[in-house]
Amino acid sequence: MGAPATHLCRGSGNDMGMMEASAAGIVDAGPEGAALALRAKVLSRVIAAAVHDIRTPLNTLGLRLPLLAESLEGSPVSPDVAAGQLRALREQLDRIKDLVARLAEVTEPAAPLGYLDLAAYLAQVAGALGYDAKLHHVELVLEPSRGLVRTSAEPGRAGRLVLCLVSRALGGTADGGRLLARAVTRDGHAVVELDRMAAEPDRDLDYDLGVLAADVGAAGGRLERAPHGGLERLTLTMPGNERT
Repeated sequence: MGAPATHLCRGSGNDMGMMEASAAGIVDAGPEGAALALRAKVLSRVIAAAVHDIRTPLNTLGLRLPLLAESLEGSPVSPDVAAGQLRALREQLDRIKDLVARLAEVTEPAAPLGYLDLAAYLAQVAGALGYDAKLHHVELVLEPSRGLVRTSAEPGRAGRLVLCLVSRALGGTADGGRLLARAVTRDGHAVVELDRMAAEPDRDLDYDLGVLAADVGAAGGRLERAPHGGLERLTLTMPGNERT
């Protein structure tokens, strides 16, 4: 297995560990300010990907609307032709609505029953980061879940932690590499594991993981980083839901 896991942070009141390489930076910025900066960086990438995805149906609408206007203003068209053009427009509008809904779900995860299912949410995160994975030439693979992975942590906060972790792990994965993500229930805890081919040492990534570790600890969880079968494994462990 190699070297033992590095416990980046363990939630126990005010007794939280930080990565040595990034401790000074976190203290200087303040834990809350550093966490907000990390979220802003991740959200900017998610929004940029959403804008890229939305641009295609918008461009299609821009091309089809003049055609429809020309048909209506010129010689009469058959009902079938007009219906086909309107149907094409509605399809593009539905695509845009779906993309916006997906963006909303990943940035503000819904939890109608009061808990967040990390397995379902991880799938949403993988979808939202698909374009980013292409930019980094990384194969982002989601391992199928065997059931619900509930956490008792506040849903919005738990979602932000998962999103930040996957996004930064993706950015630090070797070009042409692979990132395998899974969510499981283990010993009553909700766990997200990421196995990746690490790129060259990255001080920015180390710092961000330290910031994230402190945030995880404040939410009652822990973040670990360890070698695993020639890869690097990042393990986010969150308190489970009593119904898990």
